[in-house]
This record gives sequence, C-alpha cells and structure tokens, in this order.
Amino acid sequence: MSPSHSQDGPPAGCPLHDNAVPLPDFTADGVDPADYLEGLRATYGALAPVDFEAGVAAWLVLDYSALAEVLKDPHRFPRASGHWREQVEGRFHPGMAIHTLFSDRGGLNALCLDGERHRRRRAAIKWALDTLGGARVRIDAAQLADIAVDGFCAEGRADIVTDFAAVVPALMLNRWFGMTQEEFGDLVECMARQWEVDADSIQAQQRLVKHGTRVAEAKRAALKAGEIGPGHDLVAALVSAPQNLTDIEIAFDLELLIAASVDPVKNLIASTVRLLLTDRAIASEVAGARVSVSDAVDRVLWTDPPIATLPGRFPTADVVIEGRTVRAGEGLVPCYLAANRDPKLGAQTLGSGNQSYLSFGAGAHACPARGMGIGAVATAVETLRRRLPDMRLAVAADDIRPLPTVYRRGPQSLPVTFTPAPVQATANGGAPWNPSNSPSGSTPEPPTSTDRPGSSVGSAPLSRFVSRVMSLFGR
Repeated sequence: MSPSHSQDGPPAGCPLHDNAVPLPDFTADGVDPADYLEGLRATYGALAPVDFEAGVAAWLVLDYSALAEVLKDPHRFPRASGHWREQVEGRFHPGMAIHTLFSDRGGLNALCLDGERHRRRRAAIKWALDTLGGARVRIDAAQLADIAVDGFCAEGRADIVTDFAAVVPALMLNRWFGMTQEEFGDLVECMARQWEVDADSIQAQQRLVKHGTRVAEAKRAALKAGEIGPGHDLVAALVSAPQNLTDIEIAFDLELLIAASVDPVKNLIASTVRLLLTDRAIASEVAGARVSVSDAVDRVLWTDPPIATLPGRFPTADVVIEGRTVRAGEGLVPCYLAANRDPKLGAQTLGSGNQSYLSFGAGAHACPARGMGIGAVATAVETLRRRLPDMRLAVAADDIRPLPTVYRRGPQSLPVTFTPAPVQATANGGAPWNPSNSPSGSTPEPPTSTDRPGSSVGSAPLSRFVSRVMSLFGR
C-alpha cells in the first residue's frame, strides 16, 4: 500500500480504533497523567487502545513484563515505522501536533532505525560519548551546577525548575558540543518546542536539523584544518567517528542527543529535588549517608521517569500480548511511567541497587548514556544541596503539579526558599550570570575557544544564553 492522505477515517470493525479513547486535555482537566494511566490500566489491562490525535490510534503499553518483551525483541517489534498502519493508510501525516514524536525522521534518526543501520549509528554515538567519560561528566556537572546556583543563591528564593534544573543540562551540552552560545541557544529552543507536541514543533524540528547540519559542516572544516582534534567536543567526536557519518546523519543524531539530554535531564533533576524536599524519610536517609543521592535518583526513575511515554514499536506480524491481539503494523507505544509503576512489581526498596526500571529503554535501543546521565543528575543535585543546605519548599507539597502531558514527567515548578548564600568564584575566573542584569542588544556571541570547549562558561554573554534557556522553560 502506498501512503495516502485521502482516507476519511479508521477502517470499520477495527478493535483498536473502535475502542480507542482520546487523550484528555490535562491542562484543562487538572488530572495527574499518572492517575489517568492507572485508570487505563484498571480498565484495559496491559495494553490500552488510545487515540493520540485525530483518529491516530495505537496500543499504549502499560505492563512492565509486556513492555520489556516488546523492547527486547527488535525483530518482532522493530522501531522503524515504515509499515505502521496509521502512516501507510494516511491517518498519520505531517502537520499533526504529534508528528515530531511519532515520526521516524525519514529514517535518518538513529533511534528510529533497526538492524545494521541502527548498530552503525549507535556505535558512532557511543564512540563520541566515550570521548567524554564519566569522570569528565561529573566534574562538568559539579562546576556548571555551581555556576547555576551562583545566579540565584543571594536572593534566598528560586524556582528550581527554571533557575537550576533547566540551566544545568543546557550549560553542560553547550560545553560538550563546542558551539557558540548563540548556536546552542538556537538548538535548545528548537528542542524545547519539539517536546511541546504542537503545531510549531514540526517547524522547530526542521530548523533543528538545518542548524545541526551547519554545525557539523563547520566542525568538519575545523578538524580538516587542524584547528581542533577529535576529542575537542561531542560534535567533533561524531564527525571523527570511524563509522564515517555524513553531515545530515550527524545533524539528526545531534537532535537525538539534545532530545535525550536537555528536557529529560531537567525533569530528572527537578523530580529528584522534589523527592528530597517532600519525603522526609528519604531526605533523612540521604542526609545520614545511609543511602546516596544516586539512590534517590533511582527512586525517581522508578516512580517518575522523565520520559514518560515515547513512541513506538510496530509488530511485523499479528501477535498476542498479555491476552490482547495486536495486528501487524499496529503501533505499540511504550509507557515507561505506567510500566515502572506496575503493581505486580511491588514496592522498590531505597538503596537496594535495583536498576531494572525501563526508564532508559531496554534491548538494542536502550540509551547508551545511562550511567553518564545518572551521574550528572546526582552530581548536580549534590552540588545544590551542598550550596543551599537549608533549602525548603515555598509552597505546600500538594501544590506541586506535574507537567500536563503523558510524554514527559516532572514538576511544572518547584519554588523554594533558603538562607541567602554567597556567590562562589565561577569557572575560568568569569562573573556568574545574573538573569536580571543580562546585557541587551544583538551583539553576536564570541566563538567557543578551540583550546577548551568550556572556556566561554562564566563569560558575560553567558547571562544572555542562560536567560534565554530560562525563558524557554517558564521563567
């Protein structure tokens, strides 16, 4: 069958479409998406038929064992969406709000590939990530978390989501990507728009890829001229990877790396801080060093994974999952939030070391930066706690609302108060950024030094960059 956009609606007599329930407007209804998912589980069991938008239906996988089966078998449940019924029969098409999340990016995104094509791209990404190393990630996380705290520590109050959790991963990737702050600000803006899942997200994705291509071209030229080496930054490493990626492949993989880093890391940092501020028992365990902040991060990854739902898998043949028949080509949408909370798993003991949550995926498409991500988040939270030891919520715990979506998980805001603390000397001798005192105008940003990717951190233009990041996340 060839794609067509002329089909008026779903096929008659289709169990998936006949029973699919539309996603509610969580913003208007004020319903916690986690509670909604539990309602779906109670009604439908392991797989719930859901209408994601305008007749585009798929099975939302809510059961832990079912999701593990799907994720770990790329042969029966491939990631590529070329034979997805909603796409082949014309119900899913560009212009839909969900397009950036469900699209396979024309087969160019490493996450949306299978088999040898996927192994090649994943190997290049892992090769690039290995140039950073876990030690460098933790050092950078601590240093840049200090810079973020310097921006508000003297005020005695802050919103941890916008003032800290959104800033730290943006600063880290800005350093690792070796871009000017203006370049990276453009990328962060585009990525933030994509996660909104709205009409503007498609244009944002197109701008992101176009910008990533230009960055890859410039980095390739700098490598050829001997101005930088492969270990200079993450983009240089991708260009230098033995898999010989093209500039367009690198652009799509930059999109993937930003998608997996900025917003999810923001949400994981914020959720971990929320846990330590609202659960006295866990906070006491951490304060007494009986468990670590990394253990608290693990708890959040069980209960509130930052990527709550991420399409999709598409079975190549009819299959029965937990008693439910799924036809070939029907979409299976992993719901990590619901699967990790599967009642059949029982309660997870804090500090047990059990990291079998599915928050980073599983199988061939599992996230290759799992350890780096946990390390960066734990280090950032440790730095925040060290700098502001008496930090406390400025609102009642019940007033902290989750993001109104099934795709992302984290608090919308996290207002706190604390005893004003002194600003520390920032990295490289520069002044800390101050969003209320940032320069105005359109002066071009200076290029990042070729001697050290992070040499611009702490410079005056950083305040404009961070102010921009904060504005994207609701400051």
